[in-house]
Amino acid sequence: MGALSNPTLDTMKDATKGIIDKYGTKDARYSLITSGREASVKIDFTDGFKTAQDFKNAVNAVQRPEGTPDLKKALDQASKLFEDAPPRPDAKKILVVLIDQKSVDYPQVLSASAKSLQEENILVLPIAFGSLADLGELTRLVPGKGVVIQIDGDEDGAAIAQKITNDGVKGKFFRCCCCCKFFRCCYS
Repeated sequence: MGALSNPTLDTMKDATKGIIDKYGTKDARYSLITSGREASVKIDFTDGFKTAQDFKNAVNAVQRPEGTPDLKKALDQASKLFEDAPPRPDAKKILVVLIDQKSVDYPQVLSASAKSLQEENILVLPIAFGSLADLGELTRLVPGKGVVIQIDGDEDGAAIAQKITNDGVKGKFFRCCCCCKFFRCCYS
């Protein structure tokens, strides 16, 4: 998860909580990474939240990271989270990338990371918040088969969560990791 401003970060958090409301914590596993100069795991797939509210409280506690997002570091961290997660053979692996500005990475580097995620059967759902997010950069994360969801400034978290679940998270069982400039959330 990555955001230039706290209001944008709050919207990203609300979207994440909307996904938790839809899928709960019984059949879904979540992880959350923030991404600024560094990618930092805030919530791991193995964190044992007893209730959906406990998880949402942890999401609320996430702070906006400093610096321009290093999306490559965040993608690598997400890949490692999926790799290290307890096995769930029937689970979909979905990486939701929430970002509101261009990353520091070269396009070729992001293309290579996207290819690696694709080879790991991880579906990437990039969500571009506002006009500073680089659509060309995010398109590299979904080569040939995906779509970048664009969010304008007046959509609320619930509407964004609905777009994410309608456009990418269609199964009952899933593992998801979300990534943003300030927030990356892996849902599993």
